[in-house]
Amino acid sequence: MRGNPVVPSWHPGAGCGAPSGAGAGTGRVRARFALFVGTCAGDTDAHGDDPTHPGPAGDRVSDTAGFYDDLAGTYDRLHSDWELTVMTAGRTLDALLRRVLGDREHRLLDCAAGIGTQVLGAARHGHQVAGTDLSVGALRRARAEAGRTGVPAPLVVADMRRLPYADGSFDAVICADNAIAHLLADGELELALGEMRRVLRDGGLVVVTLRDYDLLSRERPPVLPTHVSHGEHGLLLTVPVCEWSADGTRYLLRQLQLAEQPGGGWVTAERRVLCRAYGRAQVREAAERAGLGGARWVMPTEGFFYQPVLLATRHPAPRPEVRNPAGAAASGRAASPWRP
Repeated sequence: MRGNPVVPSWHPGAGCGAPSGAGAGTGRVRARFALFVGTCAGDTDAHGDDPTHPGPAGDRVSDTAGFYDDLAGTYDRLHSDWELTVMTAGRTLDALLRRVLGDREHRLLDCAAGIGTQVLGAARHGHQVAGTDLSVGALRRARAEAGRTGVPAPLVVADMRRLPYADGSFDAVICADNAIAHLLADGELELALGEMRRVLRDGGLVVVTLRDYDLLSRERPPVLPTHVSHGEHGLLLTVPVCEWSADGTRYLLRQLQLAEQPGGGWVTAERRVLCRAYGRAQVREAAERAGLGGARWVMPTEGFFYQPVLLATRHPAPRPEVRNPAGAAASGRAASPWRP
C-alpha cells in the first residue's frame, strides 16, 4: 500500500476475505492457492507470461476468499499491536461518524469486515454494527474475537456486490484496507459502490480506503514493505511480492510468510491473489456513477488514516470537514490512529 515500513502498507485488504492458519513444510514454499487454474495454451499466445492476465472466463483468479481464509489465523500479526489497532480504529470511526452524521450513535455496516478490526472498534463506542465478508475463515475469527470481548456484532458471509440488507438500513458503510482492489472486472467497482449506496439512508456516508495506486502503479515496486512481528514461538515475517502487469493496472500479490520454529528453522507459506490498482479518479468517478455525491479524498498527510480515504454521501451534500477527527497531527508524517 504505501512506502513507510512502520505501516503495514502491504495489507492485501482487510475485507473480501480473511485468515486461517498457514502451515507448510520447513524451508519450502507451499503455494496452496494456485492463482490461475488455466494458463492454457490458446491464452498464452495472446498474453505471454503476464501473471496478471485473468485468463479465460471462470479461471480469473483462485478465490479471494480462500486467500483470506488461509490468512485468518495470523492476520492480527500483520499489526504490531492488533488490540491497539482495534481501539484506535474505533476511536477514529466514532469521531468521523459523529462529526459528519451527528453526535449520536449510528448504524454502521463494514462490508469487508475481515477479522473485525473496524467492527469491534466501532461497537465499543456504542454504534450498532454489522459486518459482511466473503471469507468464512475471517468471519469465524471475527465472531471469536467478538465473543471474547463481549461485543455484539452480527456477521454474515456475503459479497459486497450483493449485500443482504434492505434499502436504507444503515447510516454509514465502510470498506477499508484495500478491499475494493479485489474487484477485478470492469463495472464491479461501480456495482459494489451502488450496493453501498442502496443500503444507506438518505444523507448516509460511504467510507472507502485504498492503497495509493496513483503512486504505486507508476513505480511498480517488486516488493512492498515487509512486516515483522513477535509471537510465542518466535518471529513471523510477512513479505508482499508484487508482479505487475505491463501497464501497471493490475498485480499478482504473492504474500510470503516465514514463521520461526521453536526448535530452529522456519516454515514458509505463500498465498497468491490478483489485485486491481484503481486510481483515485477512477474510484471517484465510479462513486458518482453509482449515485453517490460529494465524493472527496482525504490523504494520509492530513493525519486521518494511513491510506487515502474516499468519503461520499448518498445524496450530494456539502463536503464534510474531516481533518484530524481523532486529534492526530496534520503536519509531517501522517499520525493516523489506525496505523498499527
